[in-house]
Amino acid sequence: IKFKAFASLIYLKEITFEKDSNLVLIGSCAFENISIRSLQLPASLKTVKRMAFQRCVNLFCVEFLGDDLFIGCECFNLCIELRVVSFPNAHSITFCYDSFDNTKCSLFILPGGVINKYTSHND
Repeated sequence: IKFKAFASLIYLKEITFEKDSNLVLIGSCAFENISIRSLQLPASLKTVKRMAFQRCVNLFCVEFLGDDLFIGCECFNLCIELRVVSFPNAHSITFCYDSFDNTKCSLFILPGGVINKYTSHND
């Protein structure tokens, strides 16, 4: 999904990916400032670029079904209602120290996986 593909479509309230989706990358700002409440991302997904879901102020929960994930800087910045982020199948997650800035997120579910942080703002 390319840079700003669905950005600021404030009436976009639901995103559904097919179970057998081949999606591997969500580009920077792709879903910035939309009105979704929950999100389940497919197992094929490997990379979520910077600010991909920034300012999705209604977003409450996100489930990543992939097993090896990279989450870019400020990816969920200003998702002020975000509370639950789940990684039920993850073996490895890499994310920037500010990937979840300005959220109320307090629960990560990662059974048996490894979390890696990085500090670059280039991704």
